[in-house]
Amino acid sequence: MKLVLAAIATLGIVASMSHAESLPQAGLSYGGKVRSGPGMNYAQTGSLRLNDDLTILGRTGVTMNGYEWFAVRLSNGKTGFQWGGIMCSQHDLVGVFDKCAALQPYVGEPEATSAGKFGAANGFNVAQVLFDGGMFTWDGATSWDEGGADGNPRFQFEESDRDEWSVYLYDKSRDVKIQLDLHRGKILYGQGSSGMSDLYTITSAAAAHH
Repeated sequence: MKLVLAAIATLGIVASMSHAESLPQAGLSYGGKVRSGPGMNYAQTGSLRLNDDLTILGRTGVTMNGYEWFAVRLSNGKTGFQWGGIMCSQHDLVGVFDKCAALQPYVGEPEATSAGKFGAANGFNVAQVLFDGGMFTWDGATSWDEGGADGNPRFQFEESDRDEWSVYLYDKSRDVKIQLDLHRGKILYGQGSSGMSDLYTITSAAAAHH
């Protein structure tokens, strides 16, 4: 009897461990291109918008900037490949940006609520900021990548400061300053000694997983 109970307990642990990595599983896209293969060199076969449903079908073993390319199925039944840096998964899955329930993407509203324009996301906890055509993504330490909607990184910034509603970034190689202003819903740009001016409108922001 003890052996049977021990076996059942072991199976339960294995099932719990495999559940987090089980595929296929549901997910959400943060927008971007769907491609015919696992990489930027493959042709575009479709596109997804922010918070579009998808099913993560399987791994490809191909990584880009720390995230893996996955085979996915779209809500219309078509299949393709999308980069894990612009999606979240229903359960913990190595190679995707985060778990959907933990990341909690928020779409901006015209009027701010008591929690802020972007729900729980604020200057102190924001990990990803999206605008029409691209995004800024935090690496969890001191760096941010600016990427296109397809997840392809364009520039890298060092975080210089945060306050309640903004994150301040600096690219020393180009002497470029960026402010991610969640209070106004704007991304500001400045270069050299010039002042800061509005560059993009923030469409969505996501708080970091704690």
